[in-house]
Amino acid sequence: MTPLELAIILITAATSLKDAGMELEIDPSANPMDLATLVSIAYAENEQGENIGSGQSILRDKEGKREVSFGPFQINKFWYRDKSKSGDTTVVNNEYTDVFNGATPKTMPELLKDPLNSALAAIIVANSKKGFENWTTYTSDAYGIKEQDYESKYWKTGFNAAVEELYKVNITVPELDLLDESPEINEIPFLEKDRREFESQVPKEADSYALAKYRSLKTQEIDKNFRNLMEKISNSQAILSAKEDNNG
Repeated sequence: MTPLELAIILITAATSLKDAGMELEIDPSANPMDLATLVSIAYAENEQGENIGSGQSILRDKEGKREVSFGPFQINKFWYRDKSKSGDTTVVNNEYTDVFNGATPKTMPELLKDPLNSALAAIIVANSKKGFENWTTYTSDAYGIKEQDYESKYWKTGFNAAVEELYKVNITVPELDLLDESPEINEIPFLEKDRREFESQVPKEADSYALAKYRSLKTQEIDKNFRNLMEKISNSQAILSAKEDNNG
């Protein structure tokens, strides 16, 4: 599947869990950066060219055995048993979805090959105590996901799918000289007193005030587009629900 298709599946899965009463701290249906992170993780975990696979991990242990992890998010065998008594969240027998009710280490691999099931599991895992750090692809600097490194193809792919493609955010990024320690962005207006206050509170090696303000405005625009899209989705679901009630 494409990263964009997986992003849509993640939103569907998160909405389903919330409708069932689950409170999500990591919520790909409400936070574009959570969505971007999960898509990036899946791409890093199961990269197949420009697409994302859904099979078993290709990684092998010291004995040459393939890692027991399946699906786009490579959900590890650690989650193939009921963890209710651990005091943390559980995928198997989770109270907010019946997909994994009664699942066992033998049945979980097939369940997780389904992208929607895998998305449900990934959101549940992401909302456990370790959060995104359940995935080594998130904690490893090699993938640039945790740092949101736009030079990383993994983060860039996740971000594009979650924001630039799915939400049609058209924001022109100015060309910056990477050797310039204090790039200027002339189109971002600001008051001199604001600049002085900013520089008095941050380290000298930090971004310039203009660049910091630009990034803030970019984030606000992304969030605005995200909220608008989610409102449209919500309205569409309400209309469909009303039609179903009338037909019933």
